[in-house]
Amino acid sequence: MAARRTRERSRAARVVFVLSLVVLVGVALALAAYAFSYGQGQVAYDKVAETAFGAQRTPVTDADGDAGAGTDGSQPGSQAGSQPFTLTVDWDALAAVNPDIVGWIYLPGTAINYPVVRGADDERYLTHNFNGEVAANWLPTYGTPFLLAANAADFSDANNVVQAHNMANGSMFAKIPQLMDAAEFNAHRTVYLLTPSGDYRLTSVSMVVSGAYEPVLQTSFESQEEFRSYVQGLIDRSVVAPEPAAPAVDEVSKLFMFSTCTSDGGQYRCILVCAATEPDEPADESADAGAEEPADTGADESADAGAEEPADADPDEPADVT
Repeated sequence: MAARRTRERSRAARVVFVLSLVVLVGVALALAAYAFSYGQGQVAYDKVAETAFGAQRTPVTDADGDAGAGTDGSQPGSQAGSQPFTLTVDWDALAAVNPDIVGWIYLPGTAINYPVVRGADDERYLTHNFNGEVAANWLPTYGTPFLLAANAADFSDANNVVQAHNMANGSMFAKIPQLMDAAEFNAHRTVYLLTPSGDYRLTSVSMVVSGAYEPVLQTSFESQEEFRSYVQGLIDRSVVAPEPAAPAVDEVSKLFMFSTCTSDGGQYRCILVCAATEPDEPADESADAGAEEPADTGADESADAGAEEPADADPDEPADVT
């Protein structure tokens, strides 16, 4: 009788051991698949960066020391600093992969170096990467940074909102919540937003934390006064103090917001608020680069002799947001 109980206990122990081993192996395989999926997700975007910029994988920035590491840890090439604000993206190559491409965001010194798309709605690119691929339901989903469908695709709105995931491996917009630390925020004040029509060099002016469903992402305004009030409200509720200070609201003609969820179940959103410090409408100077002065044809210019030169518009006048 005692021998039988001993055998039964031994048999039960073996069953428990085998089941525990199966569970352990299953968990190990799941973790390996999870890690592999994270790695493959970033590899896919490294290849997109190569499509945009070549082997360098990062845009060329300016000469003021903003140039930072690429997504693979590499530094920008020797061209960095050779041009004050000339960045080159192969938009045709990117559009061949995904015609929804509208821009590229680059935050020097961080992993934020991604294409920006705009879909027909704000759902598709929560799950689809730039190549149109979707991960299995239980695997990490990269998605693609996307401009809100409510925004114009050419970033011509008074406030342009780009959203992306906060990934656990530090990719996508995971850096943005870290900018709630004042030292980190002030160390990363310059953001580049590249577009097919020209490039914006942006300066961060506020870090806002809002409820996930709080209606803070406003994209259109009835008047300039409403827009300026909105800008002031964002500056006032910043959780960090910008150094140097944010510009006066009447100096801000256009905003850009980069938004992601926090890591506490997505109950809150971290929003990096930036203002354009370059001209409101980025100029594409390529058409003027080789232009020659028209030849003197000898025509009678007397008709123009008394014409007055039209007054130049004030380049600092804020854009009409009505």
